[in-house]
Amino acid sequence: MPLVSRSGNQWHFISPAGLSILPLATRNSQPATRNPQPATRNPQPMQYQESQKFNQWWLWLLNMVVFMGVSIIGYTSWQNGDGLGTALLGPAVMALVMILLAMVELRTVITEDGIEVRFWPFGRRRIFKSEVKKAVVRKYMPLKEYGGWGYRIGPHGKAYNMQGNHGLQLEFQDGERLLIGTQRPEELQAFLVEYFADQNELTDEAITLKLKELREERLEK
Repeated sequence: MPLVSRSGNQWHFISPAGLSILPLATRNSQPATRNPQPATRNPQPMQYQESQKFNQWWLWLLNMVVFMGVSIIGYTSWQNGDGLGTALLGPAVMALVMILLAMVELRTVITEDGIEVRFWPFGRRRIFKSEVKKAVVRKYMPLKEYGGWGYRIGPHGKAYNMQGNHGLQLEFQDGERLLIGTQRPEELQAFLVEYFADQNELTDEAITLKLKELREERLEK
């Protein structure tokens, strides 16, 4: 009958003919371990958000001066015998203007799909990434180029801006130009470098494939 013998720390199976055939597993042997594969993490989706309002101190100081002025005029007219409604008309209109200015908001959201600009109450615009031919953060002159702040149309194209003199200048494939104001130009510029990096890689890859096709065509000829 088959026997099992021990030699050192190994056990051998011995056939009836006395031949040691295979070493059996040792007591101290450890099972083979596989090198663990590093866990792959899904890259975080790229996203940039910025919200802006009319919060210039000089703008609100001017509004308060005008509000106090029309209030004094209204009070004076009421003292002179005018109706209360007429006296309150100017202050009410000015208060409404100030409320609307406080509610106006310019929100810029940039994702993998494209750029969305919301300018309440003027509406919003969605721009696909493939529509953009060129994008750069630049310094501009609001009064000279666009005549001020807000929703503007000028010789340099359209503009959505709230304050300051920095903006994201977009040029589309059809030649249209749009400027979106920003208060964080350095952060936005750094984001755009990474945002459009994949398009540059695809362009380089396309050029490489085209050169390869040309070389193959020459060999065939």
